[in-house]
Amino acid sequence: MITPAKLPGDFGLRAVWPPDYELVDKMGPTKTRQAGSEASYQEVARRIHRCQEVILTLDNHPPGWLISSLSQAAREKTLVKVLFEQFSDVDFLEKLHRLNFNLFEAIIPKTGLLFLDREMGYRLPSLRPLDNPFSLACRMLWARIGQMTEVQGLVVQRERELIQLKLGDDFSLWLSLKGVKAGAVKPGARVKVFGISSFFASRTNPVITPLKITSC
Repeated sequence: MITPAKLPGDFGLRAVWPPDYELVDKMGPTKTRQAGSEASYQEVARRIHRCQEVILTLDNHPPGWLISSLSQAAREKTLVKVLFEQFSDVDFLEKLHRLNFNLFEAIIPKTGLLFLDREMGYRLPSLRPLDNPFSLACRMLWARIGQMTEVQGLVVQRERELIQLKLGDDFSLWLSLKGVKAGAVKPGARVKVFGISSFFASRTNPVITPLKITSC
């Protein structure tokens, strides 16, 4: 059985969590730093480069220094996870994808947050430290419902707002065209699809929801 949960404090959220989710809270470390005055971006940038994992939630576009720091860290050893809900700038998401960030659609608040190894957390853009970042970061990750992906293939059939894309000799998948300009997507066309791979795919809820379709 799964039950709805709500984030603590001022982070209102309804999502589905595993029944043993409360165990995650109990496993978290004690607060490493009380919420207080804002950190400097130089301090945060230095910490990013020492991290194994960074989690970023998108509200608006993050500041340029943060994207630059995350990009450099991702080229080295840091796993960068970016969570968003209904983020409208598809070109920006594609840019982050090209930087080797791991992008996820999630049921999360419209608030910019940054977590460093789940030990420290900050509000964006103020860089004001968060209380109990481990618990909050875990809740954000449990709220993921899909991951950004890019595939290429041959359109073999189209049914109104659905297309079947052939990726190999024995494998094809269905894509939803809802909200995507796809007038030129016809059977026989070879296309590249940038979109969200759903964690809850079915025939009526296709495995990938395209955000952008271009001809190959």
